[in-house]
Amino acid sequence: MKWQNIFILISFCSLVVFSQKDSIILKLPKHYFQTIILLDYYQKPQVSLNQPDYISQKIKSYQIQQSTFAFSIPVFTKDIKKKDSSIATSNFLITGYFLRYRPNFEGLKNEHILMKNGIGIRWIYNNGKKSIFFVDFSPFSTLDKGYQDTRVIRMASLLLWSYSISEKLNFRLGLTKSFMWGNRYYLPFVGIRIGKMNKINFSFQFPRIIALNFPITNYLQISLYTKPQGGLFSMSNKDTLYPKFFEKNQVIYLGRYEFLSGLRIDVKPFKWLGIYLSAGQSINNYLALYSLQFNKKRTFSYGHFFQSMPGRTPFINLGIVGYFGKTKSYYYRKNIDEQIQLHHQMGVGDENLQIFQSTDNYQKQKKFKVSNQEVSDLINTFDY
Repeated sequence: MKWQNIFILISFCSLVVFSQKDSIILKLPKHYFQTIILLDYYQKPQVSLNQPDYISQKIKSYQIQQSTFAFSIPVFTKDIKKKDSSIATSNFLITGYFLRYRPNFEGLKNEHILMKNGIGIRWIYNNGKKSIFFVDFSPFSTLDKGYQDTRVIRMASLLLWSYSISEKLNFRLGLTKSFMWGNRYYLPFVGIRIGKMNKINFSFQFPRIIALNFPITNYLQISLYTKPQGGLFSMSNKDTLYPKFFEKNQVIYLGRYEFLSGLRIDVKPFKWLGIYLSAGQSINNYLALYSLQFNKKRTFSYGHFFQSMPGRTPFINLGIVGYFGKTKSYYYRKNIDEQIQLHHQMGVGDENLQIFQSTDNYQKQKKFKVSNQEVSDLINTFDY
């Protein structure tokens, strides 16, 4: 009877295991990229516009307060094994951002809160060797909050080829349509990185950023950098900043850019959380206003009816980054690190927001190494 009970118990357990086998689904990571959510805040103090013209006297002073919510979500990833055993990857992502910008003109009665919202698509193809092809299309809308007739739809884009001669040397070449310089420009993209990503490296990426990076650990990096920041926004002309042909110019465009030069510290206290803080000087500041009617048929850059070069000021910029989801393992596939770093350095859409994240290869510990003599001694020990 005892053996019968044991047999029945074993049979029952086996039945339970096999009956639940189909319901147990092992979910493996699908992508090399994590879902990322970013909250960014930027501010600099008010600066006076000491020009004698009509608009400067009316505006009086100018300040920037800007907050951005951005995200990137991997949607599709496919590995393609080639005849030479190399593995290419095709990655498709969705990006988006919601930006709120307050110029805080002291002399204007009406408050202007300029909104910029965009949803884009991004394709990154890694040929499994030394080349990466990067394509980004980022349609967005600009709006002066409270004035629905100011909404304007635009498109920013970037086409880029990245080539890694070695881990210590990477080149990039491409074309971009960008509004980051306070106007509508078609610009070449030229980049070079000297040094490994997880070691001290110098990165020159025109027109995005120039940086000298000091990775201290997998979770801490210090950078000295210079980069442009700005945009082209639609704005209500209710304050009659452009009085000519007022009926046809109830909407005007505001363009701005500046160069930020400073120190940035990135800390990643948890795998799912990153924090950065940067401060320095805002130099080469530029502010311009464009009439809608005059620029309606212009194909390339806009012509301004007002421009100013406000003085340099200090700035502060801080952000919080959330990382969600697990990634596919790619240990020793170095070009995967390059595509992840490329994605993070290009920011989201036309917003020049960089993200720091140590990649899979950097987090691996060095394997235990033994000498030939130690292996020989080990064999001799068991040699009977």
